[in-house]
Amino acid sequence: MPAHVWNGAAFKKVLRKTMWTGTAWKDIKSSHIWMGTEWRQVYSTGLQVSAFTSGSGKENWTVTLPPAATGDLRIVVIGLVAKSTSAMSGWTKLGEDSSWYDPGVAVYYRYRRALDPDTVTLNVGGYGDVSTAVAMTIPGAAVPTVAATAKNYSSGAPGPHTSPAITTIKANSLAVRAVVGNPDTPSAPTYSGWGSPMTELVQQQSIAAASAGNNSVMTVATGSAPVVGSQPAVTVNPSIPMPYMGAAFAVEPLTIIAGMHLTTQHTLVSSGTQTQIAGWSADQGSTVTSDRLVIPVTKTGANVEVFLRYQTNSATGTPSLQWRLLKNAAATQLASQTVSGGGVGTNYEVVLNYSGNFVAGDYLYLTCAGTFTAPAPFVIPGVDTFVRVT
Repeated sequence: MPAHVWNGAAFKKVLRKTMWTGTAWKDIKSSHIWMGTEWRQVYSTGLQVSAFTSGSGKENWTVTLPPAATGDLRIVVIGLVAKSTSAMSGWTKLGEDSSWYDPGVAVYYRYRRALDPDTVTLNVGGYGDVSTAVAMTIPGAAVPTVAATAKNYSSGAPGPHTSPAITTIKANSLAVRAVVGNPDTPSAPTYSGWGSPMTELVQQQSIAAASAGNNSVMTVATGSAPVVGSQPAVTVNPSIPMPYMGAAFAVEPLTIIAGMHLTTQHTLVSSGTQTQIAGWSADQGSTVTSDRLVIPVTKTGANVEVFLRYQTNSATGTPSLQWRLLKNAAATQLASQTVSGGGVGTNYEVVLNYSGNFVAGDYLYLTCAGTFTAPAPFVIPGVDTFVRVT
């Protein structure tokens, strides 16, 4: 399942994404840009799919996920016929499974974490046979919150087939639409002619079905939704009449009000008391003072996300480290996580989340407490260790 990138006019297949920095080739992180000395996170109001994969399989089959940087939104759209999906650990479900012998569209999403694998197993089961899937990466996107479906299960459902209207609540969103068709007899139907403003991302045929009527085809398209409000239904034309389900959802851009990333390796201190993590730099438009991220505005219902990767370096013991997100001089705890494990050169990750209110001038910082045998663990700087407030 190859990955693709947008070259300004079309999606092109790539095996690896790199760029020349002037002295060396560097791997491209999908939501970051090379500043000459380091990767910096990109903050943009425009959303687009940076990479995608697609494929087809039967029960409990593995999908290769497209490249993504830590904190990027990954979405998997699954086209089903007479099947339902089981929970995918760490992923959130949006959309509908299929029912009886009818088509369905299930959608799962997750922010990529530093130690996430590049594959995911789709747990599907039911009367049906094969399924299709399209996985995509959308940097700078908030999790989808708007979804709708349209369907016509008549065996002779003529074209066009409909992806329903949705209502966006933030400007410069990205609409994502999928239509799954299921012919009554084995064939290879296709879709064509997505209406404006949608552009087809990929069309995926199912692999050969074991029994008649279980094959399917799924088309997935994306389109800009620059204005807040109703995004009208859009249609696409099937090559033959057949039952179908159309789904639509929207992803909104992250509005980041403050952010910082770790630029200097921080070696932990073996202590039973909390020690502040140092070595942070401000992201664009933000302020970091004494390794504390300053909140610039008063905001109700802000979200804080912490992504952090660290490495243990001793073959002795399995240290238990408590990581805390704190606010202001009062050291009000907003979130905490305890991670246990050791080993030489072993990587671990910390993910902290908090939702609440801030007053301009509030500040955030991170601490860690734990005892261990030298050589000490250290927090790894770079694109896997950052804090963002939205």
